[in-house]
Amino acid sequence: MNDVWGTAREIESLQSEVSRIAERYYKDRAIKEEVDQKNAKAAMLGEQLAKESGSLHGWKLAQRQFSLDQLAENRKARNWRKGECFQGGAHLDHPSWYRLTGSPIAIAVQNYAPLHREDLDEECRRKGLVWQEVTDFPSWHYPGSTKLVLITRPKLPR
Repeated sequence: MNDVWGTAREIESLQSEVSRIAERYYKDRAIKEEVDQKNAKAAMLGEQLAKESGSLHGWKLAQRQFSLDQLAENRKARNWRKGECFQGGAHLDHPSWYRLTGSPIAIAVQNYAPLHREDLDEECRRKGLVWQEVTDFPSWHYPGSTKLVLITRPKLPR
């Protein structure tokens, strides 16, 4: 496993630098290009961490999102007639979707503090899902400011 915590610190540093210089962002074209470069690098590193997080479980980072209902029902296809799509919120912030053999297996969300535990509990209870805070792997969206949470079905295939 790569140094995921070092990568998370690098993302955090890049995003911190972007925040510091953001005030001048619109006034100076060179600064705008620097911010764009740092944001692009942070996004690329974040995608690497997201992929590595999934690979630890044998999952693949999904190219397309899926809904909580699809995850709960282990369905590959959306129900377009119902307008089914992923519905976010403060308790489902900055999601990444994972698949196992093409089927939905997990959604990782990265929530700012507080975690909105009651909202996570309620959403998961209604859908028949479970969630857990991940403490042994860093978040990749504003590391240090967000908490990584995995949402899965109660009994995952091994």
